[in-house]
Amino acid sequence: MYIVVIPFSAVTEIKDFMNKPIFHKNPDTDNFTFFSSVDLPKGYSQKEKLLSGDFTQFDQISGEVFNELPFVELISSRIFEYDEFLDRSMGDAYDVFDRKMDVPFEEATFKKLEEKMVIDLTLKVLQKQQVRVKDYYCDYHKEHDKKSGKDHGGKY
Repeated sequence: MYIVVIPFSAVTEIKDFMNKPIFHKNPDTDNFTFFSSVDLPKGYSQKEKLLSGDFTQFDQISGEVFNELPFVELISSRIFEYDEFLDRSMGDAYDVFDRKMDVPFEEATFKKLEEKMVIDLTLKVLQKQQVRVKDYYCDYHKEHDKKSGKDHGGKY
């Protein structure tokens, strides 16, 4: 028995989602500065000041969003195989010492084999997503209290 590793790749566009994947873009980056009032050098009036941003520092607001990476689970697989003997010699069979053996005519030997296969995979593409779950207990009691005229001050 031989095992042959044959790498393959496939790409399929997913068009029909049960839940669309969620990908948030990074927030915009903004620069800002603080106001600065600096005395001017000699030759300018003492009353005059240089009014500008503070050149001694660089201030920035930036952020980054880390999206959940989609992942794949294998649900099922089916493999359809087709084997063809390329150099089949009918009625001839040889033992491990290469001695000819008497065998029925439908028996044969071969040294070359061509194998073709179709692999049918069922995959599930997933992404962890946050879901808001409505508090039915709280909503039920709020609605019930409205009907009965009770007031708990919003505490449940």
